[in-house]
Amino acid sequence: MVCIAARNATSFNDTKTNGNVPLKFQNANFTLLDTDISCFGLKSTADAHVHIDMDVSMDANIKYGYTLAGSVVPLEIKDVRTSCYS
Repeated sequence: MVCIAARNATSFNDTKTNGNVPLKFQNANFTLLDTDISCFGLKSTADAHVHIDMDVSMDANIKYGYTLAGSVVPLEIKDVRTSCYS
């Protein structure tokens, strides 16, 4: 933000349209659900244990962009826009 302020001391307008974040998981194991369930009825009782794992391998690039415009004096954000896609 300092570079933007150096160009104009009272307002800013910054846009980035080609941001890129690489996202990579190799054999990542996640537990989605691990719980015990009990059901009590008038004449019976039931118990269960539920365990769900997820094994993920993923290679992706998340692309993003943003626009931010406003002024410092007075402090005001006039426009904020974001986009994200893969």
